Amino acid sequence: MKKQLLFCLLFIGVLCLCTTSKAQKYTHNIHQVLDSISIQQIPELNSEVNISVNKVNVAELLRALANDVGLNLSVPVNTNVLVSNNFSGVKAKDVILFLCEEYGFDLSIFGKILKLELPPEIPQEPEPLKISYQKESKTIGFDLHRAVLSEVSKEITKQTGNNIILSPGLESQQINCFVQDLPVKQALEQLAWSNKLEVKQAEENLFLLEPSLKQARGQYSGRQSNLNLHLSNGTSVEVLNEKEISIDVDNYSLEQLFLYVAQQLDEKYVIYNPIKGMVSLHVKNISWEEFLYQAFKSTQSIYKFQDDFCFVGDRKTMSLKTTELLSLQYRSVDKLKEVFPAAEIKDLDIKELAELNSFVVMGDADRIFEFKKFIKQIDKTVPVVLIDVIILEVSDTKSVETGIEAGLTDKKVETSGTVLSGVDMTLSSKSVNNLISDLGLTKLGKVSSNFYLKLKAMESEGVVDIRSTPRLSTLNGHEATLVIGETEYYKEERNDYLGTQNPSLSSQTMYKPVDAELKVVIKPFVAGDGNITMDIDVSQSDFTERISEFAPPGKVSRQFKSMIRIGNQETILLGGLEEKRKTHTSRGVPFLAKIPIIKWFFSSRKKEDVKSKLNILIKPTIIG
Repeated sequence: MKKQLLFCLLFIGVLCLCTTSKAQKYTHNIHQVLDSISIQQIPELNSEVNISVNKVNVAELLRALANDVGLNLSVPVNTNVLVSNNFSGVKAKDVILFLCEEYGFDLSIFGKILKLELPPEIPQEPEPLKISYQKESKTIGFDLHRAVLSEVSKEITKQTGNNIILSPGLESQQINCFVQDLPVKQALEQLAWSNKLEVKQAEENLFLLEPSLKQARGQYSGRQSNLNLHLSNGTSVEVLNEKEISIDVDNYSLEQLFLYVAQQLDEKYVIYNPIKGMVSLHVKNISWEEFLYQAFKSTQSIYKFQDDFCFVGDRKTMSLKTTELLSLQYRSVDKLKEVFPAAEIKDLDIKELAELNSFVVMGDADRIFEFKKFIKQIDKTVPVVLIDVIILEVSDTKSVETGIEAGLTDKKVETSGTVLSGVDMTLSSKSVNNLISDLGLTKLGKVSSNFYLKLKAMESEGVVDIRSTPRLSTLNGHEATLVIGETEYYKEERNDYLGTQNPSLSSQTMYKPVDAELKVVIKPFVAGDGNITMDIDVSQSDFTERISEFAPPGKVSRQFKSMIRIGNQETILLGGLEEKRKTHTSRGVPFLAKIPIIKWFFSSRKKEDVKSKLNILIKPTIIG
């Protein structure tokens, strides 16, 4: 017997130990439990809170409370309980106690973790509807109290055979009505009148139930705030909808004004800290967001939108900082941040997101609101300018070359050359001897076999017309560049002696480039009247003859700069860059080359006259 008693006591002790190790669940005396654990176990329950909410889900309220005082609190999920209360200067445990007793939450404790949950609902069998229909007299009577309209319509249809169609949204509406021994149509009219509905008879056995039009209008216009504004003469606050808010107040409480407008618009809000400060506001027909910006700017309080809630509190609270993605429609984010005025980006953290052509902005909501207005002003379509460049280069060359050349050569010379379209003949020794013989000058003798004679009398004239028509496109305010050129190389050798006692020669050969090009740089600026201002820079360089085989080529350059203003699709001529070059060279036998008539036999002369002119036609067209 003693062993059995000892075993029972041991079993009860183990059971008690296991039970105490689990969470304690309290459905009654929650007040005493909260007072007990707030002394040492969870002292955060004694922290004072200031929270004001309007139609906020109770889970959101509890989450804000836990975040404010540092509680480990598990809140109920999937609950549709909405709370509208103002808690000021009360302890956290008092708020939890109020919510538990007001909405029937159960409290569970896991060490320092509190858990609130709704007790499981016990399904109740619906009471039978008190509806009676007399087939003989075709009258109906019913006694309805908080009955579901859809169930009532089904029962009436079953008993009377009259079909009742409900307007969408009325299925779950609860109704109250009492009638006795009335025809079906009159009974339905009485039911509709008692519950602010309208009944229409579509056919003999078909009735339609829908909301009363007067009731719908009354609900819209009768929306009242439970907060009364105390306005003096000459001041007014009118809230019609989210886009039509008119306010005319001076030195008025910001908190009272915010609460009134928010409740008039039926907005959901959470107030973390008391809203401090006074405001003077004179605006007409502004939006809800514009009102918040105008009211809260330059104050110690700030707001933040998240989902359908507006959170309000102290400006220094980090959780009230707003992060927003601002997408550009026309401009590129690349390097745009560099031109932002310092006043527009003050106290804002701005990051470029090139992949989405957007800015990620973090800061106070009123500063972001100002920045959004600035972005909207500069996010405009940038004109694209198509530039037709017509390059005309005309070269006019004239040259005259005359003279007689004679001499000896190591190589055999054959008679060759042209007589017409200019004399350019080379005579061999045999041809010269035949000429002497034909002229009867044989007494002068014959020339040697390696003798030659050149006769030249030529005049040439030519015109070269070069035309190119490149097309350039660029954004307004950006440069468009055209480069056409060629590159030549010259040889450069470098010899270095290395060492002192036994020096060795080190040779290095390099080929260095020299460029000659035509370069056109145009920077257009489109004005508001459609005219285009262009900053133009044109430079041209050409190669000339080398002074020696391995020397760099010579180069001549021409350049001009200009700024002009012309209309869209107008053409302007730029250039007139003209180059003139005259060359006179002669060589011959000294003294004899200067004697008239005789000089033609003892000298050769070359005269060359070159004119080159560069013209550039520019036609800009705005295409975007």
